[in-house]
Amino acid sequence: RYVVFNGLVLDGINIQINDFELGCDRSPGEICPDHIRLINSEVKNANYSGINGSQQNNNEFINNNIHHNNRVVCDYALNITGQTIAGRGCWHGIYMSGSNNLFDGNQIHDNGEYGVHLYNGGCNGCSNNNIFRNNKVYNNGKNTSRYGSPSGDGILIGNGSGNAAYNNIVWGNSTAGISVKYGGAS
Repeated sequence: RYVVFNGLVLDGINIQINDFELGCDRSPGEICPDHIRLINSEVKNANYSGINGSQQNNNEFINNNIHHNNRVVCDYALNITGQTIAGRGCWHGIYMSGSNNLFDGNQIHDNGEYGVHLYNGGCNGCSNNNIFRNNKVYNNGKNTSRYGSPSGDGILIGNGSGNAAYNNIVWGNSTAGISVKYGGAS
């Protein structure tokens, strides 16, 4: 709790999972990480997502360069079928579920599917009051392995309420710039 990571280069070229992982399954008595701040850092070449947070709350991601993540190839059911070059696999720059997180001033680009994927399929309403502002989100979703054609929004707000995306510059993503769907409140 209450940890700041500043000026890191997180290069996942030699690891098998995510570059920056905030994990928690909210088991009774488990103390989950929160109030984590990643600033002025570079997150690249992750096998899966560059930043992954499962049910994570009250974190900040500020002025980071998150790019060329996702090296695994998968089918529609997310079965791993091989490897590819960074930024062409079937995961995201940021995959987050949780509430009260801030994404401010980041560059998020050239990731396999979505630039930012905010969604919690197992808990509708567990991804609330997140803010996406002042980000540049571009060239995401060049993957073709899962759907047979390029797929990926710049920013997906997939469920929850009170989430906000404003003052972002978003371009060149495969399917949409910013989308609100799958139960995400507008």
